[in-house]
Amino acid sequence: MKDDIISVLNSYTFDLSVIEVVPGTFNSDHSSFWTNGYSAVLLGESWETNDQTPFYHTSGDRFSTIDMPYFYELTKLTTAYMATVGGLVGVDNGVTQTVTMLTANQTSASYQWINCDTNAPISGATSQTYIPSVSGNYAVEITSGTCTERSECIEFDTLGLDEFLTSEVLVFPNPVSTKLTIEIVDNSDAIALDLFDVSGKLVLQKTVFNEAISLNMKSFPQGIYFLKVSSSEKTGTYKIVKE
Repeated sequence: MKDDIISVLNSYTFDLSVIEVVPGTFNSDHSSFWTNGYSAVLLGESWETNDQTPFYHTSGDRFSTIDMPYFYELTKLTTAYMATVGGLVGVDNGVTQTVTMLTANQTSASYQWINCDTNAPISGATSQTYIPSVSGNYAVEITSGTCTERSECIEFDTLGLDEFLTSEVLVFPNPVSTKLTIEIVDNSDAIALDLFDVSGKLVLQKTVFNEAISLNMKSFPQGIYFLKVSSSEKTGTYKIVKE
């Protein structure tokens, strides 16, 4: 335990000096663990080398006589050691919101998006990014290791646009390796194309006026992308797999 605590101390920045006393004193709370066969460490001022407050166990032991900077550093070290041996993992449960999608800030985790209005998980919504098809309140449960945290509920407005029907927009091939084709049936409107990577970053944006559009995907890394297709009256978002 002593070696592990020193290892934690050396892994971070603490304003502390190490004084090891082996085998140590039995005159404190840790000794009852020793006598029952459990490992224990007395962590604090070095009474064995007379490096301690002169007011210890006296009537002069007051808040005003405590070395607060030392107390603060020792508390940080103790907390860091407990977090290390407990295997605690910091999970960022923040969510970044754009006009088109919600993205969990935590990377390299498992995700489950939640409909806060019904408090129910959304089927299939298990990516870092979620693009709501209807207005509502949404949250995400993020699992990293054995730790799971839930974000706050976020109000999302789809701007009241209708969804394209399946028959109105064709996106192929999917998966795609080079050229992605988007066909919009009976289109006479300007079409805005926004391509996002799985983290929610906008990687391509263009406006077209054709019924058949091609996007060159050859230079994009392999992975999951989301293509948002918007006209003045309708919108649709399509999951794209880049091979």
